[in-house]
Amino acid sequence: MWPDSIQLSFAAEAGLIVPRLWARLEVTETAPADTTLEALMERYVDGDEAAFDALYQGSSSRLFGYLLRLTRSRERAEDLLQVTYSKVHRARGSYLRGAPVMPWFIAIARRSFLDERRSAKVRKEDLSSDGTLPEPSSVNQDVGDDVADALERALDSLPENYREAIVLTKVTGLSLAEASEVLGATPTALKLRVHRGYVKLRERLDQYKRQ
Repeated sequence: MWPDSIQLSFAAEAGLIVPRLWARLEVTETAPADTTLEALMERYVDGDEAAFDALYQGSSSRLFGYLLRLTRSRERAEDLLQVTYSKVHRARGSYLRGAPVMPWFIAIARRSFLDERRSAKVRKEDLSSDGTLPEPSSVNQDVGDDVADALERALDSLPENYREAIVLTKVTGLSLAEASEVLGATPTALKLRVHRGYVKLRERLDQYKRQ
């Protein structure tokens, strides 16, 4: 059973739990004042190298959190983060002005992860399960650690397709349309995947509650 001091607050979404615990996992970033990632990207494309620092500041924690959930390894996530930004630099000329930046960055990060896994022939069961999200400077600490740890374990135990769908829409904060572009799925198919992921997530959390 959960300790009395640990409360799970659930909101109705398709009849399923939406834990308040997402606050513990979501990464918050603030772009520099009077800028957007899109405006910064356009400046970077136009040759303003200084804009890259602001782009990195405004996107790296979310990208790192996403890669960490995929790899479950801090070291691999850090390596892939560098690979991702290197690819962003090389591909900056192909950026479609005005298009949302984060879905584009995340799509590059995802391809980098898949390429790395394919080339290294890393099997899913060999991946480390001890990854954690970025440290307190970028993560809300309001929720109890025990509850957050239970959610992380439950999320990590999901099949990869469900875990990635939930991470993209809840942790990384993409809309269904944006996440669909990253995954190459229709919004309807992704919504169903997220729904099924919630079902399995609730089953895992119920199991932990009974322990």
